Amino acid sequence: MYPLGFEEYLWARGYDDSATELLKQVFSLSLPLDSGIIALYTQLLHEFMMIGGLPAAVNAFIGENSLDAVRSVQNDILRLNIQDIEKYSRKLDRERIRLALDGVVRQAGDGKKSFSYAQIEKGRSRAMDFMPAVEWLKKAHLVYSSSSLTNIDVPLSMYTEEKTERFYLYDIGMFFNWVSGDSILLRNAIWENKWKGAAKGRFYEALAADLLHKNNHALYYYDIPQKLEIDFIIETDKAILPIEVKSGNNKALSLSKLLSNSGIPKGIKFTESSFGVSDRIMTLPLFMAAFL
Repeated sequence: MYPLGFEEYLWARGYDDSATELLKQVFSLSLPLDSGIIALYTQLLHEFMMIGGLPAAVNAFIGENSLDAVRSVQNDILRLNIQDIEKYSRKLDRERIRLALDGVVRQAGDGKKSFSYAQIEKGRSRAMDFMPAVEWLKKAHLVYSSSSLTNIDVPLSMYTEEKTERFYLYDIGMFFNWVSGDSILLRNAIWENKWKGAAKGRFYEALAADLLHKNNHALYYYDIPQKLEIDFIIETDKAILPIEVKSGNNKALSLSKLLSNSGIPKGIKFTESSFGVSDRIMTLPLFMAAFL
């Protein structure tokens, strides 16, 4: 069993195939979207970000219409995750695995070039000590990775940079719960569509990763410090697709630069609610990442 993706979440919320098929056609045929539809699905996406795709959390929200009920379920699941670490790992590895899990959550979406093993226990941890712990988390499907690329060409899997990865928690709702803690203020701001601040960019990167990962895309990124940073690169049946994620309406400068200096035909900029096509960049609302 895996957590629900956004499309499956919509089904659980009562939206049928006709609604999701429309969204799939938007990308494949470059169709425009009505502003009312964009606003509706953006609100549903923010809801999904807080609730996530774990069936018990989704059922709690549908049954009680309460984020408090969702948070209670998520806290119970987190305790079960920790119990599984205790149950299935060797005694000598348990503390490092728990620390590595916390490190993944603290660093996910932080904009750094790659996951820093040295920051798990600041000043005391080494990659050689914690790499097995992170690998254990990957095999347990508690985290997944996005691999750094040394070159953007097919197949992308041939050009990964060894030991340079970014990691994300297995479900966006669990990540949101862990990072946001007891902040009712944040939840209310998101619920009322008054969400601002630097943390928004971090949540949006983790949310984009969740949508793409649950849509069965292997994740890659490309980062040349001070020169070029592409948040995600995926390989579809037809082309390589570079992606930038913006919590506001900032220009996708790295994406524009990459397209102008390569043979890649187009790229995507995901924003909160914009839609358009300009200079080989297709700008889409972030919920469309679930329908590529």
